[in-house]
Amino acid sequence: MTRLRTTLSVLAVLVLTTTALQAGPNRWTSSGPEGAVVLQIVTNPDDPAVAYALTAEGGIFKTSNGGDRWTAVNEGLPAFSISRLFMMPGAPSTLYAAVGSVIFKSSDAGEHWSAAGRIGSPQVTSLAFDGVSGIFYASTVTGIFRSDDRGQTWEASSNLRGSFVTSVAVAPNGNVYAINGGGMWAAFRSSDQGKTWTFILGGSGGAPKTIAVDPDNSTIYLILPESILASQDDGKTFQALPAINTSTYINSVVAAGDGHLYASTDQGVMEYSDHSHKWNAVGSSFYARAVAITASSPRRFYAAKQFGLVTSIEDQRNWIPADKGLPGAHANDVAVGSDPAIAYAATSPGAFKTEDSGESWHQVRPNLSANLVAVSPATSDTAYASTDGPYPNAGLLKTTDGGVTWKQVANGRASVLAVAPSDPATLYAALAAAMSRSTDGGETWKPVMNGLPLTYYDFYYG
Repeated sequence: MTRLRTTLSVLAVLVLTTTALQAGPNRWTSSGPEGAVVLQIVTNPDDPAVAYALTAEGGIFKTSNGGDRWTAVNEGLPAFSISRLFMMPGAPSTLYAAVGSVIFKSSDAGEHWSAAGRIGSPQVTSLAFDGVSGIFYASTVTGIFRSDDRGQTWEASSNLRGSFVTSVAVAPNGNVYAINGGGMWAAFRSSDQGKTWTFILGGSGGAPKTIAVDPDNSTIYLILPESILASQDDGKTFQALPAINTSTYINSVVAAGDGHLYASTDQGVMEYSDHSHKWNAVGSSFYARAVAITASSPRRFYAAKQFGLVTSIEDQRNWIPADKGLPGAHANDVAVGSDPAIAYAATSPGAFKTEDSGESWHQVRPNLSANLVAVSPATSDTAYASTDGPYPNAGLLKTTDGGVTWKQVANGRASVLAVAPSDPATLYAALAAAMSRSTDGGETWKPVMNGLPLTYYDFYYG
């Protein structure tokens, strides 16, 4: 007897999101598909081929060849719930990672980690270091903390104690800047190494996400969701930079020096120069979650897409996929048909397919989040995918040519999907408020179990 359960998706998640760190005898090995959620990218200023990616589900990954391949560097970290990654200025082999209230340190470029100190706050939002004074700063959900012994001990700054501080940054002249608040926000400056703080600007709605400082001229940038404010006089006055585009959403900004900014936005990576006072797209348009730029020339760009990571060389402006070795996309479901080497996976970026037992994956239905997949027991060319997205492209889709083309066979997202092993033309799907059955490969549907709760459906086939 074959039993198909909705909880099969849990197994899919375990198989497809396990990191390479967990590989070995009697252990799961990640086999893709690529599509990790990358939260932060940190580059080595001395070597453009070296970068680190902080991922949402797999911890920290490192590349030593410009993004051609990534490997996990999490040894010594107790969990993958890392809120921030930081590279010590002037010492690229020294890294810090914030895990809850504990600051971990690596002195060998991420190969090994150990606890360096503990902060009296449950979560760190950003880290900054003043190379002149040797003071380490941490913004947290309960205020600003400072350390004068490289992160071993921390003390709270009394002025901002208890406030949600989203970002902290140090200017070359030694001033420290911080932002706190949500709907009502405020920016502050400290001229005494974080001991006291002076209010410099505030507002309501559209709270700044981060604060950045130009490493060459100390210009301060407050990054709001749809605009950027700049100050060249230590925060005494601010001016709005030209808008990038109408309704462009800004995720993060990197101040690259000499008045150059790079912004990750919902329309791609954008470049701004104080000399031109204009924004220009860096290559093609895509949803850019984060961006990082190397200091050496020609500069290498790394950009985190909504799912996955890409890279480019300055002036080439063509983005190349660079996520091999990163943890796979979060898989909601996986299905195998008559050919054990062929499988389909339902992920947030869409439906993927492997034809070599998981060695490699390619996307067969992009731009629609897929929650379930099913494969005909007669041929692996026929498959079904439950997707979310705009009508008429989404809903329950069917392919009969191995994923090359798809057509909609039912409107709406299915919460359960199965093909009868004994009859490939018979399908069951939980659609809207009813369990439905099709006996003609999805062409027509008939409700068969009206009124049952959708959450607990199981299928049993004799």
